[in-house]
Amino acid sequence: MACIYQDNIVIDGEAVAKGDKEYLMVKGHIDDFEEGEKLHMGFAEWIERFISHQGEKFWDKG
Repeated sequence: MACIYQDNIVIDGEAVAKGDKEYLMVKGHIDDFEEGEKLHMGFAEWIERFISHQGEKFWDKG
């Protein structure tokens, strides 16, 4: 869905199929999909937080 500062924001299709509203994941640009970490949010919350953090990687805990 997005590539931001070497992170890929991806949609977990299985979560969407199950009706899970927390379907976004983040993974490194060279990592496999299975190595992604759940962001525990959907697109609307992610984009709102991304904008309010002025494009900073709010999901990066390191």
